[in-house]
Amino acid sequence: MNELGNLTAFRQLLFYQPDSFGRERRHITYTAHVTGYERARRVQPLSDEPAHLRAEELYHCM
Repeated sequence: MNELGNLTAFRQLLFYQPDSFGRERRHITYTAHVTGYERARRVQPLSDEPAHLRAEELYHCM
């Protein structure tokens, strides 16, 4: 994850829909403004999955 560079510079997220979305595939339908950024262990934002294989890995949270 350290190879991603400076993620704090992002101001907007775009959610690209792949082929699995059927008729609504290959385009961006949803966007979101980034209001903050932090890194957290996966188990923090997804606390209902404490036994997950990657529960202790650091994730980017925007």
